[in-house]
Amino acid sequence: MIKQNTIYSIARSLLGSFQFFFMSVMVIYYTSLANWGAFISIYLVWSICVLLINSGTKEFLVKSVSQSPAHIWPVVSHNTTLRLLLSLVSVAIIVAFPFGSLTEKAAMVVVILFRVLTSTFEGIIVYEKAFKQSFFIELLSFVVIVVLIVTGSYTDALLPDHILAFIIAGDLVKIICYEWLFGLFKHYVVQSFSIAQSIKQMLPFLGVGIIGFVMNKADLYLFGLFITNKELIGQYHILNTLSNLLIVVISSLIVVRNKAVFRVSLDKFKAIQLVYFKYSAGLILLGLSSFYLVSPMLFQYKVTLIQLLFIALTALAFSRYILYIHLQMRLDNMKTVNKILAIAGLVNVVAGVLLIPYLQVEGALISVTISNGIVLMVLHQVSGKHIGYQSLNK
Repeated sequence: MIKQNTIYSIARSLLGSFQFFFMSVMVIYYTSLANWGAFISIYLVWSICVLLINSGTKEFLVKSVSQSPAHIWPVVSHNTTLRLLLSLVSVAIIVAFPFGSLTEKAAMVVVILFRVLTSTFEGIIVYEKAFKQSFFIELLSFVVIVVLIVTGSYTDALLPDHILAFIIAGDLVKIICYEWLFGLFKHYVVQSFSIAQSIKQMLPFLGVGIIGFVMNKADLYLFGLFITNKELIGQYHILNTLSNLLIVVISSLIVVRNKAVFRVSLDKFKAIQLVYFKYSAGLILLGLSSFYLVSPMLFQYKVTLIQLLFIALTALAFSRYILYIHLQMRLDNMKTVNKILAIAGLVNVVAGVLLIPYLQVEGALISVTISNGIVLMVLHQVSGKHIGYQSLNK
């Protein structure tokens, strides 16, 4: 029997990944692919600031609170203050950066500050296991954004700065609801601390976040760096989001039965991996075939079969090596995993730099496929000596 918290946690993860995809569908449907690409060009600027500020901080917060549960609010306050201070650097970069209008810069600054606060709530949610409440709050925020987009379509208000304003409104709804639920500002404690010492404590968690970014998002940012055509940027973001959606669904399949992954005898581990691979392959085939059929109606262009092939290869590689990562976690060997992911992330960056300027969309997809293939091959070699094959029915 799957626990309710697990169900809501999975549903919340899927909703979080789906809502940006759905936003892109709506904006492109009401305006154009080039308009969405123009928004993504702005998104790439503020989102990398948010990612670098928040990387690992949720995990650091959960660990710190778990070790000192009686001092939850001083710990949470310290964590929030540190990231707000770090965000000032990003704000300065946004203001000085020769990109975007004054309105867009102001909106990006607000988004960065709001995302710092919502990330704090993310840590509290995980610690308190308030996944059910969080799911409905995220759903409400999503509904608000959808209503604003639909309204904007009737008033010709779907330019990039309008979309940023809609995201701000959605984040504000989340902050208000989470504050009502947890009372962060009510319990906020002003305290002095060493910024340098705090950053030093957070570095291991920050490293994991940055490695994950390089491994999974570098291609999107490199594409925005090398390609100036807004329509192509919009196209690639759609494909990148589709690939991430497939990966989130595969991860959710494993989360549902993660106890089995960590408790099953190692001689049956291979059999479990094959079962997950079979179901993952079916979902990948269904998702990509459906996308191929509806993409001309939703996105004003027809995705090519070669593009879908590279997305399929990436998702299939992930569906195999994600269980190897769980095995290494079980064996307390995450240092090896981080090294492998760091190397593969570097390959992703180098391949993207070499291929994207010449092959554009296909070049970015190929670089991701190569890096994920490397992770699969190396983890297969590292993990192979620990597992055997035995039927689950035995």
